Amino acid sequence: MDVALLGLFLTQSDVSIYEVSWRVTAIVMLLGQSVATTIFPQVSKWDADGAHERIENLLPQAVAPVLLLVIPAFMGTIVLSQEILSVVFGSEYAVGQLVLIILMGEKVIQSVHIILGTALQGIDRPDLAARAAIIAIFLNLVLNIVLILQYGIVGAAVATGLSFIANSLLHAYYLSQFVNIRLPWQEIGATVVASIGMGSIVFMIKNYHTIDSLQSLLGIVITGMVVYALLAATLAPLRDVIITNLRRMDIVG
Repeated sequence: MDVALLGLFLTQSDVSIYEVSWRVTAIVMLLGQSVATTIFPQVSKWDADGAHERIENLLPQAVAPVLLLVIPAFMGTIVLSQEILSVVFGSEYAVGQLVLIILMGEKVIQSVHIILGTALQGIDRPDLAARAAIIAIFLNLVLNIVLILQYGIVGAAVATGLSFIANSLLHAYYLSQFVNIRLPWQEIGATVVASIGMGSIVFMIKNYHTIDSLQSLLGIVITGMVVYALLAATLAPLRDVIITNLRRMDIVG
């Protein structure tokens, strides 16, 4: 919807910049979608068995590994947004750096939303999920019209983020009528700490080395990933999440 409205009010160049930013951020949702697909049949079975406590225990276990990747991606985008757009897509796309940051921040919310939405579908309440989606679509339409006219593509990104926050809150409210929702706050806090540490180091490296080629961009991204992995491994809550999920994939014993 936001792209269609951008086409009505702004130039094709603006639309292209927004679309590129959106596509970059969409990559980080792959894990969340995979986790959601995996937990759906389990949630559905437990709901049929009346085992709501097991659903309540599953939700934080599903959210934690998704945010383990999305939050550092958001931090990395804050630090490297201009370089990502200019090096990969061309200098003319660098003006979309704030759009890229906002949309990546929205993906943090969306990562939680996709788990809550799957749980709501799993307990056989697609009607409530649809109600939340309709309200969010209407809000998105109104916010896009108002904010695009005022702030251009940045306004469109903000509208998308705000409407998704509303959608997620509605999903959480509806789901909470049936099960207690507990988010893995300890793991989230540790993820934020590790992400800030990684972002700080990447920022310092960026200040000493010019990133003007795909090789240099990949180099600093890989460095950031290694730093984050090391920091995550030193924090007990994240170490537990990593080991638990590796065991589920039969990678470690």
